Amino acid sequence: MLVMTASMLLGFQSDRVVAKVNGEVVSLGELRQRMDRLSEQTPPADAQKDAPAYADAAMTAIITNRLLQAEATANGVPDVTEEDFQKTFSPSLMMMPNLSDRTVQADWVADVLRERLIEKLMPTVPVTLKEMETRFEATRKDFQPEMAVIRWIAVASEEEARGAIARVQGGEDFGDVAKAVSLEPVSAKGGGLVGAVVPAKIPSELSAVVFAKDAKPGLVSTPIKVVNAIPFYGPPGWYVVAIDRIIRQGETTLATWRPVIETKLRKEKAEVLLNERVAKRRKQAKIWIEKDLASLVVPAPSAAPDAPAEAAPATP
Repeated sequence: MLVMTASMLLGFQSDRVVAKVNGEVVSLGELRQRMDRLSEQTPPADAQKDAPAYADAAMTAIITNRLLQAEATANGVPDVTEEDFQKTFSPSLMMMPNLSDRTVQADWVADVLRERLIEKLMPTVPVTLKEMETRFEATRKDFQPEMAVIRWIAVASEEEARGAIARVQGGEDFGDVAKAVSLEPVSAKGGGLVGAVVPAKIPSELSAVVFAKDAKPGLVSTPIKVVNAIPFYGPPGWYVVAIDRIIRQGETTLATWRPVIETKLRKEKAEVLLNERVAKRRKQAKIWIEKDLASLVVPAPSAAPDAPAEAAPATP
């Protein structure tokens, strides 16, 4: 990356102190590593032009991690240990180049501390029933997708399908008819049972009928021709369908999802509270940053292209 190249061109010592956060030093080497990491995560940039912005962003990230560590210590959150790291990353993952990057490691530690702090704060934040009701109504569709429990019989012709419908309407068990005539062996063995399906998981011709607005549980009285078959969900042909149950999108209750919603709200509020606490620490912290930081990370402008050199006069 260009910023990495720029930093390598500079002749400064990597252990030069460029900032202090409550007395804890930030070295130029640490800053450069963070800048290099940022440059890898963004589109290629012009080192001369964008290095100061990378430096500011990198310094902000370093300071935030320091303050997060201070917040964790103040709240009795245990330090992240080498054992924690070993438990998270398998031996094969630990061979990945990124895991040897000290910036990646520092960010991973910060993320773990952040999660631990949020978990510690969650029980302390209030969540009202009104807040849960509002969130539930706003996201009801996410909690319950539209689905149906169905059975089917697949045959080769419309005539055979109508014959199967007549047998079921005449009192024969749907499962017995499916076992006797269905061309789809997997469901036939189970008496035609397909199970719970969502609209996109069955052929479109069936989905249009099963999930129609006026669809109701029971035997569909007309055969359905399927051309756009889905692999492993039955062959093309004519289908006789029985709907055992329809669950419309969002057809659920707050009581069912209350623990999930309450946990989500508590986590969101705890995260906001943590950010506020870290911001407060930033205001109260003793922070010193090198005034002319840009000069340490931006390469000197390259000289203008030289004109063709004139031959030096010959020495007598």
